[in-house]
Amino acid sequence: MKDYIRIENCLYNRETQKAYLLSIEGNDYWVPKSQLKPGTDVIMFGRGPIEVSRWWFDTNFSAGPKSSHSHSSHGSIHSDPIGLDAASKIYRKLVSKYHPDRSPESAEVMTDINELWNAIKAAIK
Repeated sequence: MKDYIRIENCLYNRETQKAYLLSIEGNDYWVPKSQLKPGTDVIMFGRGPIEVSRWWFDTNFSAGPKSSHSHSSHGSIHSDPIGLDAASKIYRKLVSKYHPDRSPESAEVMTDINELWNAIKAAIK
């Protein structure tokens, strides 16, 4: 059973088939739909709370409520966004792992990786 963290006051920016681009305390984050708690509604073109997996939360925030399951927009949360160089290294590692030439059954995964990568590059530009 996944453990979830509630994050208040998230601003919807846009959506792809697999993820939402949300502003959380002034920083933009791609949140995979698979990391949202089932039944979580993202308010389109507005602000509202979301519930994300503890893994996603811990991966994207260097500090946060480790014992609490709630986060207020007035609380202290420090982001540790990665730069384009680090993101490129991660992308290349994923491409080498899931490339269809290595594993033909991973073609759909590769399509998803490319879709997210293109969205990340477009958001940075």
